[in-house]
Amino acid sequence: MKKIAIMVGILVLVVSIFSAPLAVGIKVGEPTGLYVRNYMGNNHIGFTAAWSFSHNSFDLYGDYNWIYPNLLQGIDFHYGLGAVARVREESFNVGLRFPFSFNYDFPQVPIVVFLEVAPGIGIIPDFKFNIGGGLGFAYKF
Repeated sequence: MKKIAIMVGILVLVVSIFSAPLAVGIKVGEPTGLYVRNYMGNNHIGFTAAWSFSHNSFDLYGDYNWIYPNLLQGIDFHYGLGAVARVREESFNVGLRFPFSFNYDFPQVPIVVFLEVAPGIGIIPDFKFNIGGGLGFAYKF
């Protein structure tokens, strides 16, 4: 019964996340790759699957972001907390990241453009400071 309750909870979470408005696009910088954003009211969850040229690794990011709307005319400020998994040929790293970004939603077309800076802390295999970020755009569905 406990396993069934857990599976139902996970299913409800997945359905609620993916029934919200979605944006898909590209982020260029450190790292460079595919970006997916799932809006949930005044917040969003962002996922990135990308290649890091400076670390020669495949990176997976998952961030929860809060939105401060209209910081400047039409420009929103986003800040959040996320996790990163970095896979290299010889190692696997896990850490936390703290993304900050400025976002502009075009009023006439469903496109968002963003500029992100994300300081982070490597946790596994050792503690290490790092920083990433980039410029991206996404098409909103």
